[in-house]
Amino acid sequence: MRIVAAALLLLFASPVQAALVTFAFEGTVYDVPGELAERFHSGDHVTGLLTFESETAQSSELFPGSPRMGAYQGAVKSLSVRIGTYSGGNHSSHGTGIVVVTADQRRGDSFVVHSPFQGPNIGLFSSSFHPDSNTFTLELEDPTASTLESDALPVTPPARFSAYPGSSMRLFFSDGVRIRSIAMAVTKVRSDLASAMNEGALSRRSSGR
Repeated sequence: MRIVAAALLLLFASPVQAALVTFAFEGTVYDVPGELAERFHSGDHVTGLLTFESETAQSSELFPGSPRMGAYQGAVKSLSVRIGTYSGGNHSSHGTGIVVVTADQRRGDSFVVHSPFQGPNIGLFSSSFHPDSNTFTLELEDPTASTLESDALPVTPPARFSAYPGSSMRLFFSDGVRIRSIAMAVTKVRSDLASAMNEGALSRRSSGR
């Protein structure tokens, strides 16, 4: 009886575990507005980890009838980002943000993430200036349309996007009146998370952080 129960537990647990997809990304800051220059600088190294739920249902009302573009509200489960010495992210047990997947032979493939973000304020500027604001954006682009097979959420990390330039990130801040953002170029998308995390730890030690 115990063997049967254990088998049933594995049967029902495996799909849930397999639905979570995590990948690492890296980049470089290339544009910083004056209001945020006390903390961010052009050339700052960026590292991050993103986890999304690959079985999130498509939000058909956003792109009704589109066979090449899918939107998935609440797909983001976890986001951690380090920009120079600044760290923040988003961790939610119920899922937040939105992921938009495009697989189009004419326009190319893209994997775009809009997520809430919480981190230290920069003076009067906050990255969580509204509870439901998606203030962090990650845009992975493949103009050759050779990365994605459909507009479904990928079930493996989309590391192939690293082969193509043009991918970017933005983090938005507001002081209640003005909105400012820092822009970052994506230089690498990785599925080998252990190596990426070890390299990040070594980098922090060598820089004395």
